[in-house]
Amino acid sequence: MKSQQRRYRGMRATSVALPLFILLLSLPSWAVQTTGTATVLGTVMDPTGAVIPGARVELTDLATNQSRTQVTNANGQYIFVNVLPGTYKITASASGFRQALVSALKIEVAKAYTVDFTLEVGAVAEVVEVTPGAGVELQTVNATVGNVIRSDYLLRLPLIDRQANSLFQLQPMVSPLGYGFNASGAVAGARGDQATWMVDGIDVTQGKFPDTGDATSFPLPAESIEEFRAGVTNVDAFFGRSAGGQFVAVRKRGGNTLHGSAYWYHQNDNLNANTWTRNRLGQPDPELKDHRFGFTVGGPIRRDKTFFFFHYEGRRFPSQQDIVRIVPTETMRQGILRFRDGTGRIVEYPLATSTLCGPNNNSPCDPRGLGLNPVIKALFAFYPPGNDPSTGDGLNTIGFRAPASAAQRTEYAWLRLDHHFTANWRFEGSFGWHRNLADAPLQVDIGGLLRGNILGQAKSVRSDRQFPRNIVAALTGNIRPNLTNDLRFGFTRFYFWRQAIPPFPQVTGTNVALDLAATLLDEPVDVFVQRSRSQGDNQNLYQFSDNLTWIKGSHTLQFGATARIINHYHMREDKVVGGMSALIALLDAGTFFTVPAEWRPPTCGGAIQTNCLQPADISRWNRFYAALLGIIDNVSIMMTRDADFTPLPFGTPLMNKFRYQAWDFYASDVWRVRPSLTLSYGLNYQIQVPTKTLDGRIAVAVDATTKQLILPKAYLEAKRQAALRGAIFNPTIGYMPIRMLGREKTVDTDWNNIGPRVAIAWHPHFEGGLLGRLFGARKTVFRGGYSLTFDRLNLVQLVSIPMLAAGFGQTISVQGPKNARGEPFRIGVDGPAPLPRAERVTPPLIPAVPFSELFSFQADPKLRPGMMHSVNFTIQRELPGNTLLELGYVGRWGRNLPQSVNLNSVPYFMKDPVSGQTFAQAYDLLAAQLRAGVAAGAVTPQPWF
Repeated sequence: MKSQQRRYRGMRATSVALPLFILLLSLPSWAVQTTGTATVLGTVMDPTGAVIPGARVELTDLATNQSRTQVTNANGQYIFVNVLPGTYKITASASGFRQALVSALKIEVAKAYTVDFTLEVGAVAEVVEVTPGAGVELQTVNATVGNVIRSDYLLRLPLIDRQANSLFQLQPMVSPLGYGFNASGAVAGARGDQATWMVDGIDVTQGKFPDTGDATSFPLPAESIEEFRAGVTNVDAFFGRSAGGQFVAVRKRGGNTLHGSAYWYHQNDNLNANTWTRNRLGQPDPELKDHRFGFTVGGPIRRDKTFFFFHYEGRRFPSQQDIVRIVPTETMRQGILRFRDGTGRIVEYPLATSTLCGPNNNSPCDPRGLGLNPVIKALFAFYPPGNDPSTGDGLNTIGFRAPASAAQRTEYAWLRLDHHFTANWRFEGSFGWHRNLADAPLQVDIGGLLRGNILGQAKSVRSDRQFPRNIVAALTGNIRPNLTNDLRFGFTRFYFWRQAIPPFPQVTGTNVALDLAATLLDEPVDVFVQRSRSQGDNQNLYQFSDNLTWIKGSHTLQFGATARIINHYHMREDKVVGGMSALIALLDAGTFFTVPAEWRPPTCGGAIQTNCLQPADISRWNRFYAALLGIIDNVSIMMTRDADFTPLPFGTPLMNKFRYQAWDFYASDVWRVRPSLTLSYGLNYQIQVPTKTLDGRIAVAVDATTKQLILPKAYLEAKRQAALRGAIFNPTIGYMPIRMLGREKTVDTDWNNIGPRVAIAWHPHFEGGLLGRLFGARKTVFRGGYSLTFDRLNLVQLVSIPMLAAGFGQTISVQGPKNARGEPFRIGVDGPAPLPRAERVTPPLIPAVPFSELFSFQADPKLRPGMMHSVNFTIQRELPGNTLLELGYVGRWGRNLPQSVNLNSVPYFMKDPVSGQTFAQAYDLLAAQLRAGVAAGAVTPQPWF
């Protein structure tokens, strides 16, 4: 189950959420950094430094020739919001002054540009061109930390997968992937699954498996992306989706000039050296040819009005990977087990005839004298000869190594249209399509069991398929010069299907799939759960956002709301461990079948050194013995039930439909207190409505006696109190359909996620003296800020985990079956495998003991989003050579973060009611003596034991 430690007492839930939503949704919106845009602001002054009210400032997009105009306020200030990334011309003019011009200012995503003008006295017709330096990129509006990666960087930096989001690790304070414990691309100390990716103003974060900071539901090829920026800490109030980094990307767009590109990236193995292992086995270097190709084209449909941009990319990657499987040696195929005795001599035990078993080496190893089971012999015919002695034990098993296909075929297409209705109103729309088909050599056929496959040639029989889609539609406009609206709709489909071959009877005449000795032997077609399970996800995210910017004097007021509705279908054929939706007979020993001492050689020790087993070999003997004789340990299947616990036919996978909603509301203000001082502050209110099951196929844990919901914190506290008294708290746990408890959602909604933001930026003007040399004249900005953010609930917690509880997906089994004579049941010899029976139960369902359910997972009904307090202080300094230097401190404090707990764990502080000694005390005293060298037989007895 999931539980969490709370260090924060939330505010009382209120009933204002719906009215607040209606109010904010009725407002249009803002976007300094909301929809992949930027901000341009500044002050217009005369040569004496006095501000010029009423000056006219015009911003022109050089790509589309679209212009916007602002008039400076009483403080000489102007501001443009919702500025698309690109190259712009800015002019400033006023009566009695020469016109000032910045001819080509490069605007990057999610940044604020300070462009101040000093107008010289003269005629308006006279133009003075101004060349801005790096100082225009000093971030004087907020305290967000992060860099922009432009399209030219994306194209020139090495990207093996050519995905722009792979470069997120270049941002400050991002831990690299693949190094150290839990190195998942965590951003500034946040958990790796808490990054959010916004593309063209729409959330495309991969919500099901966001294990790393670059996980997106839709691909982001480098050739499609204009640029992206990260806010690694202290982002604006608009960003309330998660507590990690906020990555904002914008895709390319068309302009008045027809432009495009074509490309081909190629990698092959012609000059690659073969591996040492393949050379040793005489195998050639497997095929590797990677072709990635595509083209882009963009331009006008109607000059100055309508524009398009199209990108296509394909990939053909016919690669292969080595697979290794453990197969029987030639002697094992004959029903002979081989082990080294105490002298190191290899002893052969033909199970049908050997009498070297029993404590005195005089008992038949197989009391029935049958030896190798005919069914197992038939199965062995589908195993190829081993070729890799570095794998297996070298006596009974050996490795089989061969190349298997890991080929990929990928298609990507994306089209964007932009249309300017007027100079103040603009529409953009885009559609993205992607397909990825990949062979997954995790499950292979090495025995030619499946039609068309050949014995001894590894054939990948599992495939991964992805079919995501992405739609964006937006209407942006200036209602008045000081009022800007941005309305957006987005649809993103995350479709991932992992198709495997479910376990099936490998031998004619059998009624179940055979699993030999679990992990000690593989099968001709993999049966192991992690290799043979199919899983599928179809997640459709509908997103609506509406934002408003209102410029009032020195204040830039911003309001907005975002609604995300996710419809999610999840299918799986497994419970991670312990069960699949296929009948599997485990031919093994150790759980429900135990090999008697009379059926194996004696254990080496003392005077017994010949024809014996080393202690470390006993378990392997038992397991191989059961496999060769075909003795069934258990026959199991994960059976599924309908919403009312009616059993479904064997083979039906776990399936469920969910709906998840998230609502974000924000209000903020950027107050330019003085030209050198800006204060920004705001609030974000987040509501995450946890998943609601549409099919009702979710079971929750209850006290089987009272039928009350199990709450982990209360359960563990009761267990703790009992342990301190020397008592045991162990109520019988049952499982009930969630609807029978009057619930629809797996987790209660937390209504208290209110996150304040505050930041200050000081952009001083020093001339002369020590401060002038250190900080310059408006060449430095000091920034500091604080934010409280909340975690995005992971859909693994909300979707996958609730489905793994007992009830709707229950492992049922026949354990340690016997034949008519009461002997361990042998497959085929004693008939078809006995099958478990699916029975309808009356809730609560109580799993049979022992071990009918190895694991049962559930989310804590009181699970709350984790929270993050973040502070930062940074200094940005413009340096010679068009260079910016930034130094700073970032602190992050996590509270209420979720963690996994085991309700069955035994308290280490369990007290002996007689002596009053706890287990921990007894253990420490015993361990101290052993560490001091006291012999095991001489340690002081402890009362607890």
